[in-house]
This record gives sequence, C-alpha cells and structure tokens, in this order.
Amino acid sequence: MRSYLQNGELLARAVAAGLPPFIEPISQSNALNATPYLATWADFVHFFGVGAREPFILELETSLKYVAEAGAQAVAILIGGSFVRLHVKVPQDLDGVCFYRGGNGETAAALINFAARGKMRRIDLRYIPLDANPVIALKACAFFATLYARDRYSSALQHGCVLVAL
Repeated sequence: MRSYLQNGELLARAVAAGLPPFIEPISQSNALNATPYLATWADFVHFFGVGAREPFILELETSLKYVAEAGAQAVAILIGGSFVRLHVKVPQDLDGVCFYRGGNGETAAALINFAARGKMRRIDLRYIPLDANPVIALKACAFFATLYARDRYSSALQHGCVLVAL
C-alpha cells in the first residue's frame, strides 16, 4: 500500500474533481480509486494545508503529538466534512477519526478528554483503537466515511473524504 500512497495522482484527480465519492464510473471503481481517498501526510498537507486550512493542520499535528504522549501510535486519520471541500473557502472545523495502536485504558481516557478539549479549537476528532475488536474499528471507519460523504441535511452520498496514512 505504501507504494500506492506515494503516487498521489489519484488524490490529485479527486481533488481536481471536487473530491466526489467516485472519480470513475461505478463499474470501474474499487477501494483504491474511490472514497475514502488514500493519502500520505505530505500529500494531505499539500492539498489541504494552505490558506484558511493551515491553522487546522497545526492543531491536527498537536493532536497527533498528544496521541504519542498518551502512549499510543497514530496509524491513520480519516478526514471529512467541510475541511476537505475546497469550494468551502473557510471551513467551520476539521472532522476526523484517528485510528491508533497501543496504549491502555488510561490512554483511551486521556484521548477522550483531549477530544473534548479539541472541539473548543474546532477540531472534532474521535479516537478509535485498532488493538481492540477489529470489527468495531472497521465499522467506525465505514460509518464515518459514510457520514462525511453526505451534506448535513441530506442522506445522499455527495462528497469524498481522505484517509491519511501516518
């Protein structure tokens, strides 16, 4: 997967198209060329870390450092909502899910508290452990990818999201 991520061409195509759920016809779509679009951290920052979005990236980096300080390793972040909709010039917040490995019960409690404080900085980040039941982590990823694909008042899937490998 790492070599696939190093080729940011699909992410670039998706961003250029407005980050739709699919950039190919459904019959030609698969898990690699549709939402959530895979990205390296560098590609994510390149496409989404400029202008009014830059402060959110700095806050997200602080959140990732906190995961490490809490004794865990951030593995991936699913980002969606207005933050990845580039037609929205100034996003209201950054919606995301951080999947992490390691830690213990104290780690989970610390991340829950940190998530609550993050909302005050307009970072709406949830933390999901990968070491627990993998079905729950998969369910969480599928749920949030679906949630981020829709507008607030519609159930239609209209937008893509980005899964950033760390």
